[in-house]
Amino acid sequence: REGPFPLILLPQFGGYWIEGTNHQLSGAPESPPTPAPSTRARLEGNHTAKIYRKHFLGKEHFNYYSLDPALGHLVFSLKYDEQEHLHLLLRTRARTLHDVVPISCLAEFPNVVQMAKLVCEDVNVDRFYPVLYPKVN
Repeated sequence: REGPFPLILLPQFGGYWIEGTNHQLSGAPESPPTPAPSTRARLEGNHTAKIYRKHFLGKEHFNYYSLDPALGHLVFSLKYDEQEHLHLLLRTRARTLHDVVPISCLAEFPNVVQMAKLVCEDVNVDRFYPVLYPKVN
């Protein structure tokens, strides 16, 4: 197909990928793992995915992205909850930072860059750009 090409490639048969889940490619041979009798299965090991599922997935929230000269690509998610708190999740290549900030502690409502700096003071960008894809999680 000729350009312009989309910035987001969607799965061939629709749907979306959720970070921290086990995805199987169709047609790939699948062999079930055989745990040793003395080991217990660990169902959830990705702390970031657990935070995202608990506070953001399936709930109204906003996603933003930016490029920091030192930190690299940034993805920032924020959600306002009924208890007057902001849930902030900042993802970089190296780490993920999460914070909950009561709105009553803020003198004025911050912009997106200021909210990202509440989570990580090392953020050095002029602005974040909204993710404008209606089916993104």
